[in-house]
Amino acid sequence: MKKYISIVLILITLSSSLLLFAGCNIFNNGSADEVAGIYGVEEFFYKDIDGVNNNYADKYDYFLLVLHDDYTGKVLMKSVDGEELSYDVTCEYLRSDTEKPDKVTAVRVAGFPFTTFSKPSDTVLASTSTVDSTTFNFYPMREDLVYRRPSLHRRQNSTGNSVIVEVVTKYKFNKLYSNTNDKRIEKAQKKQTETREKRSNTTDSDE
Repeated sequence: MKKYISIVLILITLSSSLLLFAGCNIFNNGSADEVAGIYGVEEFFYKDIDGVNNNYADKYDYFLLVLHDDYTGKVLMKSVDGEELSYDVTCEYLRSDTEKPDKVTAVRVAGFPFTTFSKPSDTVLASTSTVDSTTFNFYPMREDLVYRRPSLHRRQNSTGNSVIVEVVTKYKFNKLYSNTNDKRIEKAQKKQTETREKRSNTTDSDE
């Protein structure tokens, strides 16, 4: 009997470890207190008017979205060989699941800085501008915040006909730390810088 219990406990431990290793937090249920934390950019894609999906995630040493418990926060971003830019943001509200009111499904952030490009195929980050509010989908098991904005544009195809094409901006942030103090922010910056090359090989997960 003891041997059977030991085997069951080992299997449970292994299963939990595999899920955590895969980036899932099996103990999260999407409650409001799980939203706060330091999130680092994992994906940043821009599908341009030519249909090319440009990856900009590795153009930053770090790109952090910090959300405090009091619904204030900031964005810290530093492009490669550039200076750090800081933007104050606020969490306007949390959207909940209609069937599970205690489960957060989206986070609305005011003041998030969007990157603009001098032309669609640019590999250079031209400038940033803040918007009134941006809604990120919240995935508590993976601790991800995801924003995907499609827009329609008219262009001419190879035969000269006018067609409508979809341009898409996509941000995906993954939680690095739940604690948002200065020490943790410094650690998050270092962690992002160390994994910048890895972000160059990411593919659009198409959330």
